[in-house]
Amino acid sequence: MKLKLLSLVFALLFLGAFPCSVRGQEIPANLRRSGEEILGTISPNETNFCVVKRFFDPYPSFGDAQRKEYRWRIRVPNGEAFNVAWTTGELPAEGFPISKNRLIPKRSRLPAAVGDVVIVVRAEGGDKPSLEINLFGEFPQPLPFSIEEPNGEKVQVTPNRLNATTYQGTFIKDATWLPYWKANELKVEDMDHQKETSFAPAGNHWLMKHVIEQDGKQIGYGIWLEFKE
Repeated sequence: MKLKLLSLVFALLFLGAFPCSVRGQEIPANLRRSGEEILGTISPNETNFCVVKRFFDPYPSFGDAQRKEYRWRIRVPNGEAFNVAWTTGELPAEGFPISKNRLIPKRSRLPAAVGDVVIVVRAEGGDKPSLEINLFGEFPQPLPFSIEEPNGEKVQVTPNRLNATTYQGTFIKDATWLPYWKANELKVEDMDHQKETSFAPAGNHWLMKHVIEQDGKQIGYGIWLEFKE
């Protein structure tokens, strides 16, 4: 009797678990991501050009039409010459806005070395609209090493690790100008996220623009990369 009861329990558990495994396969093909797309990895040999690659959160909120999230990995040949600019409101049809904000302050520049930055953009619609832009720096952190003095004495040297790992961000509350819940058609312009985008680290380059057409103007927000020449 006990054996039959245990068999029945295991059978019920199996039947209860089976629908879960089936549901796990119901993600549409266009939403399934490879490991490379999720990680956003860039070849370590890419050191002379700026390389931009969009990657994906493996657990997005599929059902929330009011939330938009974007992630980018950027290879920066010289962190000291790099910055991220952004603006909101009316954007020019051509060129770059004159009025802008920068994520990286002058007093806390990135290291003058090759490294990666990850940019995460979150836009929330609904009753309390907001825009959040975060930057995470990933630069090599040299380990302490030994040098030998002329007199033969060995000295342990610790490099300056200032800004080897960095974070900068901004959060805008009451962003009523966000276009996601408006009747106007949303225009999304960003770098091709199906492949890496590579260019010389000089001048300005749009990362993304999200705007609506309103009275002949482009209203929304834009983010671009800046390089000192």
